[in-house]
Amino acid sequence: MKGEDGYTIIEALAAMSILAVSLVALYGAGADVLNATDRVAAHNRALLFTQSKLEVLAITSAPLPAHDRGYEKDLSWTIITRDASSREIWSHLVLQEVELTVGWNDGHHHRSITIVTRHLGRTAP
Repeated sequence: MKGEDGYTIIEALAAMSILAVSLVALYGAGADVLNATDRVAAHNRALLFTQSKLEVLAITSAPLPAHDRGYEKDLSWTIITRDASSREIWSHLVLQEVELTVGWNDGHHHRSITIVTRHLGRTAP
C-alpha cells in the first residue's frame, strides 16, 4: 500500500528485538555491579576486622600464645607467633613475630589477608 505512513510488523519486531537485547545487557551489567559491590564490602569488612584484631594485640601486655584461631560472623582468623628474640638479652620481655590471617568466602572463592608484625610481651620477673 503506497502512501501510508506507519511501521510494518517486521520493523516493529526488529525494534522489539533490539530493545530486548539492550535490556538483557543492562540487566547483566547491573548484576555485575552489584556483585562487585558485595566483594568490595566483604573486603572492607575483613580489613576493618584485621585492624581491630591488630589493635587488640597491641594492647595485650603478656606474650601471645603460639597459635590461636576463631570465627567472627563470616570471617575466620588465625594467629601464629614465633619468638623473635633471645630471652638471655631481656629477661622479662619477649619479642614475638606475629602472623595474623583473616579469611572469608567471596562467592565461590576463598579470600584472605595476612599481616606480619611484631609484639613485645612482658613476662613475670
